[in-house]
Amino acid sequence: MPTTTLPIDLREKFLGRTKSPLYEEAVAIHNKLRIHADGEMPIKLIKNARPNESDAVREYREAIYESETQNPVERVLGILEKIRRSPDWMMRFDNVSPAIINKEETLQKYLTEKYPVYNHIEDWLFQEALKNLALDANAVVLVMPKDLKIVPGNQYVEPIATVFNSRDVLDFVAEDYAILRSDEFSSLLSVEDRIRRIAATNTIKHEDGYRAGQVFYYVDTMAYYKFEENGDGEYQITVRYVHNLGELPAFQMPGKFVKRVGNSVLKKTLLYAMVPHLNKAARESNDLDAGVIMHLYPQKWSINNVPCGECRGLGKSMQNTDTGIREVTCKKCNGSGMANGTSLFNELIIKPAALGEQNIPTPPMGYVEKDTKIIEVQNERIEKHIYKALAAVNMEHLAEVQMNQSGVAKSYDRDEVNNLIYSFAGDLVTVFNACIYLITELRYRGIVANADTRKAMRPIVPIPEKFDVINTSFLLAEYQVGKTAGLSDIILAEMQKEISQKKFYSNPKVAEFVQTVMDLNPFPANTIDEKNSMVSQGLASKEDVILSNYIHDFVRLAMEDDPKFNFKPLAEKRTILMELAKEKVVELDTATQLMQQVYPGNNNQQQQQQQQQQQQQIAAA
Repeated sequence: MPTTTLPIDLREKFLGRTKSPLYEEAVAIHNKLRIHADGEMPIKLIKNARPNESDAVREYREAIYESETQNPVERVLGILEKIRRSPDWMMRFDNVSPAIINKEETLQKYLTEKYPVYNHIEDWLFQEALKNLALDANAVVLVMPKDLKIVPGNQYVEPIATVFNSRDVLDFVAEDYAILRSDEFSSLLSVEDRIRRIAATNTIKHEDGYRAGQVFYYVDTMAYYKFEENGDGEYQITVRYVHNLGELPAFQMPGKFVKRVGNSVLKKTLLYAMVPHLNKAARESNDLDAGVIMHLYPQKWSINNVPCGECRGLGKSMQNTDTGIREVTCKKCNGSGMANGTSLFNELIIKPAALGEQNIPTPPMGYVEKDTKIIEVQNERIEKHIYKALAAVNMEHLAEVQMNQSGVAKSYDRDEVNNLIYSFAGDLVTVFNACIYLITELRYRGIVANADTRKAMRPIVPIPEKFDVINTSFLLAEYQVGKTAGLSDIILAEMQKEISQKKFYSNPKVAEFVQTVMDLNPFPANTIDEKNSMVSQGLASKEDVILSNYIHDFVRLAMEDDPKFNFKPLAEKRTILMELAKEKVVELDTATQLMQQVYPGNNNQQQQQQQQQQQQQIAAA
C-alpha cells in the first residue's frame, strides 16, 4: 500500500538512528568494491592483518600506499564502456513528436542536445550510471526536476536522473517511498549557524557521513519533499513538489539478489566476485612496499670511535625545560654517544668493543646483506591475486603479466566474456529505459494526455549483443592457431575479416575497403601456386584467378568510378569486378600474342615455354 502521509520518524532516520534493516550490509558491500575502484587504502584490512602494529608504523604504511588494485578494476570498467561501441547499440526515435510540443522542446532534442550537465543522456549513462551499476547494486536512481519549482505554462520541466549510493539511501521501498541524503548544504543556515552547528555536532558521534547542515529528500508516489536542517538542528520542509505520477519516480539499480528482509532487498554487483582477491592484493602490496625498503635498499654499517661532541659520548645532556634543568637524551646522536656520519644514506653506527668485550670484526665498514628473494615471492603473489580477481569475472586476459611460470596462463573464453558484458548491457538498458520513461512522464504528462502517444515518443533502446572487447594480438594468435590446425579456408577468411574490423575500427574508410576486398576475393587464403594449380586442373577460370590477384586494384577502380559501390548488393559488386577481370584477361592474352609475333617459335619446346610463361603471368598478376 503506497504511503500517503509523511512518516513521523523521519528525523530519526535523518540522524541515522533508524535505518533500513539492510542498510549496514548494503554500505559494506559497496565499500568493499569502491575502495579498490577509487584507489583508497583499505585501512580496516591492514588493521585486521596487523592488529599489533604501532600507530607510527600504520601511519607510515598509509603515507606510502599506492593502490595496485585500482588498475584491474578500471580495466574491467573500460571493457564495459565498450558497450557503447557495439555495432548494435542504438537509441532510435521512430515517431514524430505530437504537433502540440514545441519543436525545440521535443523528447529527442532534450535527451540528445539539452540534457542538463551532459547535453546527451548517453554521456550520463556511460560516465555516471555505468560505474555505479558496476560498483553499487544497492544504489537508487532518482528522477526529479532540476528545479523543484512550478514552471510557467510556456516552459518545460527539465527532469534529470541522479544516483544516490548505498551510503545515502537511508530507506527505500520499491513503488512506495525513498529517503535519500543529498550532498547539498542547507540553505537555512547562516555562516554563524554553520559554525555553531558544526561545533555542536563535533561532540556527537554521527556515523555514515552525517554532517551539520544536511539536506534530505523524501519521495513517494505523489510528491517530492526537500528537508533542510535549520539553526536549531531541526528539519523542515523547504520544498514540496507534487508530481502526481501515481508511482515512485525512483528505482534501485539492478543486481544479483542476495536476500530480502521485509520490504528491503539486498543485492550485489557482478563484479563483487573480484573483492576477495583484490583485498589480498591490496594487503600484500602494502607489505611489499615495506619489504622493498627493508630488504632491497642497501644499509651501511661502520665502526665509529668518535664521541658525540654535544654530549661527549654520554648519550645524554643537561638542558633547560619547562620544569627546570633536566637530563635528556642527546638530540644530536639520539643517545648513541657517537658522532653521526655525514652520508646521505642511513648508516648503522656500531660502538667499538669495550675492554673485555669481543672485538668487532674487520673491515671497519660494510653493507648489511639482505635476502631479496622475499620481494620476488611477494610480487608474484600479488600478480596471482590480481589475475584471480580478473578471472573471477572472466576477464583474466586483461592481466598485464602472463604467468606461465606459475602454471596459470592467460586465457580468453569469448562466450564467458560476452555473457558477462551482455548481462551488464541488459542491466544498463533497463536503467536507461526506466530513466527515459520517468523523464517522459514528468516532462510531457501535463501536455500530452494520451499515455500511448507518450509511449510512442520514447526512443527504442535494444540490448546490444555484439561487443568489441578483445585486442588485435589475441585475434592474430587465434588466427595463427587456426591456420596451423588446418581450419577451413572459409573459417580463416572470416577470422581475417574480424581482425581487419578490429584493426581499422578508428578508420572507417580503410575498414570498408578491406572488408569489401575480403568479401569479393574468391580465393582469399590461397597462394599463387595453389591458384595456378587450380587453373591447370580446370577447377578455376582465368577470370577468377585474375580477380583474386588484382582484387585491390579492381575494388579501388570500382569505388572511384561509383562512390556508392559499397552499398550495392554483393552479387552486383561481383559482376562489376568480374567485368574488370575479363578485360584484364584479354589484355594479358593480347600481350602474349604480341610476344609470340616478335619472338616466333618453330618447335614444341618453345611453345610449351610460352604457354607456361603465360600461365605464370596470369597466376602472378
